[in-house]
Amino acid sequence: MRLHFARKDSKNNATDSSAEVERITAARAGDIRMIKELVIDPNAEHLAEKILIRLLKFVWFLPASEGHHHSSEFGLFDHSLKTSIKVLEKFDQEIHFEFRENSGDIDSHETRKKRPRIQYGAFLTGLLHDVGKIVQFSLTAKNGEIWSHNEPLHDFAMRHGVRFSDVIYNKYNNVYALHQKIAPFYASILISEDDYNYLHPGILSDVINAVSYKPSTDNRYKDMLSTSDGEGTKENIETAPTRKDLLGEIIQYLKEIFSTGRVVINSAGGRAWVFKNFTAITIALLNETRTSVAAKSGGKPVENAVVLKLLVDRNYVDKEDWKCIYRMEFPTMGKNIEYKVVKFRNNILWGDSTPEICKMDATFTIT
Repeated sequence: MRLHFARKDSKNNATDSSAEVERITAARAGDIRMIKELVIDPNAEHLAEKILIRLLKFVWFLPASEGHHHSSEFGLFDHSLKTSIKVLEKFDQEIHFEFRENSGDIDSHETRKKRPRIQYGAFLTGLLHDVGKIVQFSLTAKNGEIWSHNEPLHDFAMRHGVRFSDVIYNKYNNVYALHQKIAPFYASILISEDDYNYLHPGILSDVINAVSYKPSTDNRYKDMLSTSDGEGTKENIETAPTRKDLLGEIIQYLKEIFSTGRVVINSAGGRAWVFKNFTAITIALLNETRTSVAAKSGGKPVENAVVLKLLVDRNYVDKEDWKCIYRMEFPTMGKNIEYKVVKFRNNILWGDSTPEICKMDATFTIT
C-alpha cells in the first residue's frame, strides 16, 4: 500500500484556528491535556497536537456508530480520544517494551532512545483505529454535491452548511468489518511526513497493521488496542441515560407485532428466528421498535446503546461479558446470508407459547 502523506506540519491551514474547531477542542481540553501529559517526548507531543486537529477535521461531527456506542454528535472523535488515552496508560504497563542486551539485562540506552517513538506509535493506534468508520456515513449538500470521504468533513460542512442531523448511515451488510479493512488507507491519509520521519518504517508498519482487520499475532500494539477499545465502548454504554419503563414498552411492542403477524418468524429473509432457548431479532427490527415506541409517546427515540445496556443488565438477552450483538449466518448454496442480531431469551417474548423452532442451521459470532 502506498502511503498518502498529510500536509507537512510546518504550516497550518487557516481553518485550524476556526472558531468551531477551537470550540470543539476547548470542550475536550481535559482529554487533550491528559494526552500531552502522558506523551514522553516534547517532539511527539507537538506531533500529537497536530494529528488531533487533523483527525477532528477529518471526521468532524460523525458518530462512532448508528446507535450502539458514542452515537451522538462528535462521537467518533470522542471515542478516538478516549481510546488513545487508554492505550497510552496501558503502554507504561507493558514491560515487553524494555530493550534487553544479549545477556538478558535491560539495555537502558536503547530503551530511552526508542521508547518515546514506540509510545507515539501506540498513541496513533488508539487515535486512528476507527477512522475507517467514515465510510459508514454519507452527506449530500443542497446543491447535490456528495461528500467525498477523502476530504475533511469539516471543510465540506463549512462549505455547504450541512449538519449532524443530515448524516445518513450506510449499511454494508455484505462486507463484514469493512471499517477495519479500510482503516489503513484513511490512517495513511492522516499520518503526516513528519509523523513518518519521527516513527521510522518499522514502528509505522505496526501502527498500520494494528488498526487493520485481524492484526498479526506479533503486533506490539494489538492487545493493548483491543482492550482499550473495548473498555472505552463499555464505559460509554454504561454511562448512557436510561428511561424507567423503556424495556417494558419494547417487549410489549415486539409481542404485539409477532402476535399480529406483522413480522414473519423463521423466514430466510425475515427479521426474527426462534431457536431452542432464544429468539434472534435483527438490529434493524430493534431500531424500528425503539423508534415506534418513542413515536407513540411523542418523544425522541432512546439511543440503541441504552436499550442494549438495559437488556444486558436485566439478563433479557444472551451476552458474552457485556456484548450482546451477534453476527448470525445462514449457509446457502452461494454466499452465506448474514444478519446482526440480539438473542432474546424465549421466556421474555413468548412465555409458554413459543412458536415452532427454526429449522435452518445458523452460526453466531459475537461482534
